[in-house]
Amino acid sequence: MASCWEQLQGLCAAGHLRRRCRGRSLVLLQQLQLLGVLVVVVAGVAPGISEAQVRSRFKAIFMFGDSIVDPGNNNGQLTEARADFPPYGQDFPGGVATGRFSNGKVPGDLIASKLGIKELLPAYKDQDLELNDLLTGVAFASGGSGYDPLTSISTAISSSGQLNLFSDYKQKLTSLIGEEAMTRILSEAVFFTVMGANDLLNNYFTLPVRRHQYDIPGYVDFVVSNAVNFTLDTSDGCCGNTVLNAAIFIKYHSACPNVYDYIFWDSFHPTEKAYDIVVDKLIQENKQYLM
Repeated sequence: MASCWEQLQGLCAAGHLRRRCRGRSLVLLQQLQLLGVLVVVVAGVAPGISEAQVRSRFKAIFMFGDSIVDPGNNNGQLTEARADFPPYGQDFPGGVATGRFSNGKVPGDLIASKLGIKELLPAYKDQDLELNDLLTGVAFASGGSGYDPLTSISTAISSSGQLNLFSDYKQKLTSLIGEEAMTRILSEAVFFTVMGANDLLNNYFTLPVRRHQYDIPGYVDFVVSNAVNFTLDTSDGCCGNTVLNAAIFIKYHSACPNVYDYIFWDSFHPTEKAYDIVVDKLIQENKQYLM
């Protein structure tokens, strides 16, 4: 079977594809592949579990991270890192712009669905959350966030802020179902974090203070150390490929007519098709822990 990268490169090489593959944007897809490591570390599931057992083992999913997995926590905030307007969401069920930075579903939705937990992973700050949403998991991710304290834009929910939201979630769930039931739900849940691309793309290469403090290997070590403390984000895009072809800068702009020929939706965020390729590979390569 073709590897994840071979499938993505197949899109790049397709004759009808109207774009080039660039290393800068591939950082985001490489970041998604690291999810496989987190499945092993955080889920803590013994090898050899059947698919049916996985469906009964994982009752909830929790997602921390940046815009790659933010399903709408930044909606309504005074921030440039928002996606609650067209053309975002044009291929989402109902064609609604929910705050997801893609044309459709994002990795949290796809993972939750493929693990048999639920079809969509909602934002914790969604005002329409119901009890079942809380029981089966939510996302605390926020567009513009990072592990490095200097990375998160002032209006994003930082990594520590996301942990604070998780604490708030636990208190809220305890008040609804009791501490024992809340603890059981967490023990039967899988946790993911998708963060780090912003640290490199929007911080190390743009803030002189970090370049003076670290070389690139040293900065990666710094980000990883912050990730450890946190753990309990190639091509022309369908909507363009400059820094002004993402988030609020493409509000109500027209997207390309052939979105499924693209790896990237905007200048930073992949399409649902690209996400689906990566998530399928992630689960396939971790069958001994998830299946």
